[in-house]
Amino acid sequence: MGTPLEEVERRMITETLKFTRGDKRLAADLLGIATRTIYRKLESGAQPAEPAPRVESESDEVIH
Repeated sequence: MGTPLEEVERRMITETLKFTRGDKRLAADLLGIATRTIYRKLESGAQPAEPAPRVESESDEVIH
């Protein structure tokens, strides 16, 4: 409550970009907005998200 809409949008975009490991096209699809909107919001002050750490699965090959 009391958070400006711009900040809410910025947080939602940032968290979605973390989830998509920086894939702006996928993030836009998940948010139901145009990819250009993601770029515009980032240009206007939202910080790009760092990708989430990669979780290895049994099917991933680990090379030493």
